[in-house]
Amino acid sequence: ADAKTLTWRREASTFTAADVVARLPSKKGEVVMRAPRLDGTLGGDAFEATDGVTLTSARGEAQSPRARYTATPEGSTVTSDAGVRFSGPGQKLTANTFQFDVTEQHATFTGVETEGGGPR
Repeated sequence: ADAKTLTWRREASTFTAADVVARLPSKKGEVVMRAPRLDGTLGGDAFEATDGVTLTSARGEAQSPRARYTATPEGSTVTSDAGVRFSGPGQKLTANTFQFDVTEQHATFTGVETEGGGPR
């Protein structure tokens, strides 16, 4: 990940990064998360991205006020319950929540409305 600034709090082993561009591991091409702020724990398997998050992959682009990245031995996910706008090939929608499997590049949305309005 690249960041404009990084603040490390040694006593708590936590960090805050500003203007972050993180390249996330995926089997199916590059996944990039951009966020003005990222908070996490050194050596941890998760971090919170806030203040306007953009997640870009070959499948499209998702934008949300905040999102959480979590890594496990099985793979990694990005989730948000703060609402999301998604646009991809032939698809534009808004949703209440989303879960994106970074490893497989598969997204699940809940509370979906298509760009033209109405539930989907």
